[in-house]
Amino acid sequence: MVAVFAAMFVTISAAWPKIPEVVSHFWTQFEDVVGRMVVSAHSLCHTCLPAKFWFLRKVFGWAMVFVVTAATLACFRWTAGQVPRLPANLDVSSALTQFATPQMFKFVAGLVTGTIVTALTIRFGFSSKWRMVFAKPECDEAVAPSIVATNTSQTVRILHASDLHITDSSDVPLTEGSGCISDGLVSSLMAALEQDAKDCAAVLLTGDITDSGTCRSWTRFLDSAPANLKNKMILVPGNHDLNMQQGRWPTRAERLDSFGRRMRQIRAMCAMAEVMGERTYLVDRQTKRLMKLSEYVDRQRNAVEAHVSDNQLARRPMTTIWDEMFPMVAVIEGNRVGVVILDTVKPASINITNAIGAVPAETINACNELMAQMAPLCDSFVFAIHHHIAMPYAKKWASRVQNAFLVFQNAVQLVEMLSKRREPTVVFHGHRHIAYLGRVQNTDISIVASPSATIGARLQPGAGSWRLVELQSSKGACRLAAEPQIRSMTVPR
Repeated sequence: MVAVFAAMFVTISAAWPKIPEVVSHFWTQFEDVVGRMVVSAHSLCHTCLPAKFWFLRKVFGWAMVFVVTAATLACFRWTAGQVPRLPANLDVSSALTQFATPQMFKFVAGLVTGTIVTALTIRFGFSSKWRMVFAKPECDEAVAPSIVATNTSQTVRILHASDLHITDSSDVPLTEGSGCISDGLVSSLMAALEQDAKDCAAVLLTGDITDSGTCRSWTRFLDSAPANLKNKMILVPGNHDLNMQQGRWPTRAERLDSFGRRMRQIRAMCAMAEVMGERTYLVDRQTKRLMKLSEYVDRQRNAVEAHVSDNQLARRPMTTIWDEMFPMVAVIEGNRVGVVILDTVKPASINITNAIGAVPAETINACNELMAQMAPLCDSFVFAIHHHIAMPYAKKWASRVQNAFLVFQNAVQLVEMLSKRREPTVVFHGHRHIAYLGRVQNTDISIVASPSATIGARLQPGAGSWRLVELQSSKGACRLAAEPQIRSMTVPR
């Protein structure tokens, strides 16, 4: 017995520095698993009950609170009835016998269950993290642009395209839908974008540039883009670039640190560095110094090579390298306008949840510091993300379901950050393959959404479109100058 306790003491003493970290990690993972189910129920409630029935939403919410509270109290009451009776003279030899009884097991299980449910209830009800997740920004559609005084502003023209879904080759079908992205479609698209971009200062591609983030799809995209078009491109990662596993319907869950995921992050990072590395800036987390994206990627070369070779020796986690790359600002040269780029893709283990979005809170908070350091180069900023920041109300139930899950989870945190700056701005995004123009309610944040440039809203190759957007930029403000023009092409499928 003494030897057993001695061994336990030595083991716990050796692992003690790691215990808080391990417990914190497992609690965070467990909280997120439960949180996803709660968020799903919350989203379905908002889907089934339109905003005009807000009082029914309140009733449903309070009913759930009552059910959880009653269940927790019942659990503690049952646990209290399982308290074992211990003998008056309890020694070490009989302690294990007393604590190894079924009644003691029931008591401990009930106590732990009640405590966990109580802790989760407090977290979901009062923590700022989950408040940001449950709150969904509302969107007013088709809001007329508010014009900046012409004597204090300049006009900036941007081509906004999204969701190209470039596949490995013309023979590889899309992961969603049965069509293929032919070589003719890719070349026609690039020619059309090049033609429309002649009068544009930037070409903004807001995510899902590739269909599954493979090496061949990225190579096909980069090789097909003309040099003068590539020099204006600003790339934003999407869920298909980062989350889609190989194969149409993979049957196994993917670890969040798996080799495949790391390679998709490396490919996206290298593509962004190649296209816009010299005109994009970020703040180094260690030195708090402003640096170019190309410099940041070059500094990570050794760690990236270790990941590529799948070296299991000590190295920086690829997730850390990727996360610390955001936020970043791509400068629209000659116009003193910066495009703040955020990664809104939430890592997913299976393809069915690949489209869910979220942004780490520290990344959103870091935007203010980045924009402050970019002040010598930029007078105003717009934002480029992949997921939706807000969606207009949809009449069809199926569309409301999609809207509820495709707005990135803590979008309200980004809205609050932008509202506190009191600087009008524009947010560009793609993801849903639907074009609309709107504004976040009670703010001066305009929204420009573009459909897929290759397959449109109905997943038909050749039916895509994009937008030509005119901005009016002045010191501390960037607004839409006019309603964006919708451009499209007709190519053989």
